[in-house]
Amino acid sequence: MIDELEDINLGMVLTAGVKGILTQMSAESEMIAAIEAIASGLVVLSPEVIDNLQLQKQTNVREEVDINLIQTLTPREIEVLQMLSSGLSNKALGQQLHISEHTVKSHISSIFQKLDVSTRTEAVAMGVRLGLIML
Repeated sequence: MIDELEDINLGMVLTAGVKGILTQMSAESEMIAAIEAIASGLVVLSPEVIDNLQLQKQTNVREEVDINLIQTLTPREIEVLQMLSSGLSNKALGQQLHISEHTVKSHISSIFQKLDVSTRTEAVAMGVRLGLIML
């Protein structure tokens, strides 16, 4: 039985030979059923453990996606994304970055595509979520 669901590394636990994980909230009948299932060669995980593992997996996938998004943006695109939060026009962004308005539009288009957004507001919100923009 376990106290903290967050501390489970399922791969390590199963490699170590653990055949069942129940919480301390498990009823006596669940424990007996688990022992019988394990004795017949099954692996037993309580529903709470499965839910927690699924949540961990979703979080890990989200973190991987976030890291991939950050890695696909060029340093210049990150700079443009950060400047979008100031609300400046493309022309003003170009003047500050010493690039043409057309190049600014190109960077913004690339940012939108890479972040899978369609507006400046969505891009800035995603930049904040990814930790690229501090408001």
